[in-house]
Amino acid sequence: MLQYFVKENKHSIFENNCLPQLLYLCNTETMKDYFPRLLHKHNDRLEIVFIVKGKGNHLIGNEKYQTQAGDILIFNQDVLHDEVAEIGSDMTVYCCGINNLKIKGKKINHLLELDYPAVLPAGDYAEDINAILGIMDSQIKQNPNTATETCRYLLASLITIISNIPRRNIQANKNNELMLVHQVKRYIDSHYWENISLSSIARQFNVSPYYLSHLFKQGSGFSLIQYMLRRRIGEAQSLLINTGYSITQIATLVGYDNINYFSTIFTKMTGISPTAYRTYWIGRKK
Repeated sequence: MLQYFVKENKHSIFENNCLPQLLYLCNTETMKDYFPRLLHKHNDRLEIVFIVKGKGNHLIGNEKYQTQAGDILIFNQDVLHDEVAEIGSDMTVYCCGINNLKIKGKKINHLLELDYPAVLPAGDYAEDINAILGIMDSQIKQNPNTATETCRYLLASLITIISNIPRRNIQANKNNELMLVHQVKRYIDSHYWENISLSSIARQFNVSPYYLSHLFKQGSGFSLIQYMLRRRIGEAQSLLINTGYSITQIATLVGYDNINYFSTIFTKMTGISPTAYRTYWIGRKK
């Protein structure tokens, strides 16, 4: 029998040895009931997504990613992201919502620095990561009274493993055109609820609408209007899930005076009405 001794390590990656808190764990075994989660961000948590099966397309911060089984997606606090499963891929994922993550040298609820890719191939760690998430999922379902403590230690193990995965640095791209796309994204994020258009944004940045339209589509993967709509509807999804505001109030908050038009756009982009979407998420929280 072989014995392996674990070296004592007093150097935790967590500040003051304070472990993070698991807010929720979603296990989406099939995507038949999946509704696309459009552009949004979390101001009180980060999320870790592990793709077990399937493919998807994700916009995280200013980077576009084609994702696949074995990928780990990191959504730091306050970072915009857009999640869409590839049609027909039957995507299966685990998603963890995490709070109180304090890693030495990083902002609260930040697992990665912003100059590193937000998508990491798990590689040889994939089996271990899938196993840890599976145990967390079963503990929450089978032992709810003790799952909080069990999952806290499992979550700390998961984050430590992810921190050990080699990653490459993203070299800062000083290309003026790419910088303009990033600036326009930030502008839309700060004004999406206002009456803005391609023409008004082009005037704001002193460029032609045609040039801006072509450049933005090339740099983001979306037309400028599509990006703004995804930002509006993504924020509406967050408000439907996390607040008690009425549908009319939410429509106004994201820039729509006409609730019927808002409902039409929401349904077209998500495949479900605002009321049904809220009911769906209330059911998942129970």
